[in-house]
Amino acid sequence: LPFVSGPPAFFGLTDLFELVAICDLNEVNARALATSFGAKAYTDVKEFFSRESLDAVDIVTPAESHHLMAMVAAEHRVNMVIETPLAPTRAMMDFIGEAAARAGVIVEVAENYRRKPEICLNRKALEAGVIGKTLRLTSFYEPIGQQGCYHSMSTFRFYAGAEVDDVRGFRFRFPVERSVGYGTTFDAENLTQATLFFANGIIGSCTYVSSWLSPLRRGHPHFITAEGGAGFAVSGRNLANSIHRLENGAQAVYPLKVEVRQ
Repeated sequence: LPFVSGPPAFFGLTDLFELVAICDLNEVNARALATSFGAKAYTDVKEFFSRESLDAVDIVTPAESHHLMAMVAAEHRVNMVIETPLAPTRAMMDFIGEAAARAGVIVEVAENYRRKPEICLNRKALEAGVIGKTLRLTSFYEPIGQQGCYHSMSTFRFYAGAEVDDVRGFRFRFPVERSVGYGTTFDAENLTQATLFFANGIIGSCTYVSSWLSPLRRGHPHFITAEGGAGFAVSGRNLANSIHRLENGAQAVYPLKVEVRQ
């Protein structure tokens, strides 16, 4: 498995992957990382793909270059894991899909929320009809902010078990006291509100604010819910994940418990 630079998770999966090469425009970085793992270092992408016999590549370059990296990987018949987001525009995403289809290779977006134990448990509860027929999905500043909604979209699609037919969104800009977040300073924040219409009739609602990680909004409640005809499931940061059911005319609450073993 070659790397362009990559998350530490791969380094712990030595029973599944062999890290053989790293490519980075910064030669110092490439060589330092390659030396740590006994891999080869490259600074030229075409040379990287041409000289190595690769099964898969993890593409973690800036999002606006993902389609270009994918094109070269596809030309060399290499499967890809691409970090989120897949690409900044639909046209770039289509380009990646078409290149992969022509080459007959697999592309996976490194989107991990549907693999979280609590998300998987909630999905099983929804499938079992614990809260009745799922009607609505709601995300409020969760599970990622800064106007980035890919984790919510992945979780929504997982819960809904369907794709989105239509999205309608609005953005509003508000003046605020000087705020700091991610090392930047700004005097305004953007509020984004989107409504999603799924193919199976479920409605999704997402709310985000650009100052999510700044001191201005830090600590604000974040949650994601699935509402059904007989109850709802709720989870979020600093919230007790739970399922609420209507039983004999009263609400019964079941805290979600997850135990993870190595």
